Amino acid sequence: MKLVVVADGPFAPDPAARSRLTAADLVIAADGGADHCLALGRPPDILIGDFDSISPETARLCAAKKITTHRLPVAKDATDLEAALDLGIARGATEILLLAALGGRWDMTIATVLLAAAEKYRSAKITLADGDSLLRILHPPGPHLCHGWPGQPCAVIPLGGECRGVSLRGFAYPLDLRTIHFGSTLGVSNRLLGQAGEIDLLSGVLLLVQLACQEIDHSTLDRKEKL
Repeated sequence: MKLVVVADGPFAPDPAARSRLTAADLVIAADGGADHCLALGRPPDILIGDFDSISPETARLCAAKKITTHRLPVAKDATDLEAALDLGIARGATEILLLAALGGRWDMTIATVLLAAAEKYRSAKITLADGDSLLRILHPPGPHLCHGWPGQPCAVIPLGGECRGVSLRGFAYPLDLRTIHFGSTLGVSNRLLGQAGEIDLLSGVLLLVQLACQEIDHSTLDRKEKL
């Protein structure tokens, strides 16, 4: 089941976001994310949050449309986004796309990326979109396909600990069963050779970053040690 969770972070409505919402089996708005949903012409199926960021008008419209609502207390131990993800997993989501979950406050952005990598969400394929840039959580074993365009800037970054047995194929700088230690920059400043690459790992959790920009500092790549 394809789920889209719309948070209340910085967001510029565009055709890509609209098509992503249209293709979803279920759309959950985390609080003010409902404002973004209505701006795209796709009301959420479920609204969840403490209602500290949703606009009064959107709250009234959701009530009028009788959208299923889960109201949470303001003082709680988890963000509205985490509650939305928990609900989505409970509903059987196998693919989850997070919109408007990046940018703005640094603490929220970093916490959201780490949240997406939590073990409790391992059963779902989770992607965070920031415009046309994508961040994907990769669990072992793979293979995980990375679709893009020749020269697209990409990176693989370990989350929460070292990643063992990492292999990259179809990238400018391939890896073969390498260990990427937590905090290492080994996997940054890479790029696709063609329209797709393949990633495997034996243990750990990787963050795959695919940047939308087509410009890249090739001089930096040329200086990078062959891996």
